[in-house]
Amino acid sequence: MIRRTVLVLALVTGLAACGRDEASGGAEIVVIGDSVTEQSTEAIAAALAGRDVTIEGHSGLRTDELVPVAEDALAGDGPPIAVVLAGYNDLWQGKDDEAQVDELVEAVADADCSIWVLVPTKGPWDRGNAQALERRVRAAAADAGMAVETGWRDAVDAVDGPDPDPELVVGDTVHPSDAGKQKVAEVMATAVDRECG
Repeated sequence: MIRRTVLVLALVTGLAACGRDEASGGAEIVVIGDSVTEQSTEAIAAALAGRDVTIEGHSGLRTDELVPVAEDALAGDGPPIAVVLAGYNDLWQGKDDEAQVDELVEAVADADCSIWVLVPTKGPWDRGNAQALERRVRAAAADAGMAVETGWRDAVDAVDGPDPDPELVVGDTVHPSDAGKQKVAEVMATAVDRECG
């Protein structure tokens, strides 16, 4: 069973959970992803403190399954900044193809600034498949004018050998450790500052 979690965070004088403020056009930034995003919610919100942030972390969802999430988050006067961290479940489930990536890129293309954070190539999947997914993301992002952020992938893949950095991911070689959650958040915040101002 897929557990769906939607966390909406408003950063005013501290972290407070609340609904989207439709009167003001909603959040300034929406972050869309799977369980890695979901587990990193608090760290991401803290790293983007001072900005209105909606974090859509949905365990088990592939990129194609995140398309309606992105469409809902960006409907109407959606946020001007969209950050995507997706692809883990495409690889884990062995169901990744070009169309899935294209659909999600298209779903966030209307944001004023959009960023795709690459997943690591090291994990419980074929590394060649992960590299092929990365090529598809880069091609689709280039066509749409979307930025591609490599910081999380680079950090997790940096260690020698076939396995990801055990300091950043837990024993399943996928989900972030506490240090990994902080790194995900740092990478996203840095990318937003650099690419979106």
